[in-house]
Amino acid sequence: MIGKDIFDILRNNASVFGIVGTRIFPNNAGEATMPLCVYELDNLNILSTYDNGRMNDCDIELRVACFSETYLQCQELAASVIECLDHYVGGRIYGAFFVSTNEQNIVDAELDDISYYVNEVTFRVFFTPVIEEITTDEIVSEIQTTTSET
Repeated sequence: MIGKDIFDILRNNASVFGIVGTRIFPNNAGEATMPLCVYELDNLNILSTYDNGRMNDCDIELRVACFSETYLQCQELAASVIECLDHYVGGRIYGAFFVSTNEQNIVDAELDDISYYVNEVTFRVFFTPVIEEITTDEIVSEIQTTTSET
């Protein structure tokens, strides 16, 4: 559902694709080679429903973690993700807005040196569910399933 939309937006962006290629993952990248992006969806809010209880409008928190072995590439990737998603409107997404960024250096304890860099970019995404017949319970269940796959 909305996760597939986010994947398609990131993958179809020339700047993001130019850095990570196909290495865009929901929730967990496993042992994938850097640079890469991992996106997570959380904190679903139902903004409105129809009289029959079906959802009309929702918003969700989107976090895109940008991983790279170099600081500059990590920053470039995060900037590309922000440029790609901030103020995005298309399909059933009627607004995606940059909220914050959080940089981290991951240190290898054995080497006492930085192993890689992470820049997590957070957005608020407003969307309309793709299926008019989907219920609140069904979308919450899908978000929980997607989140628990990590």
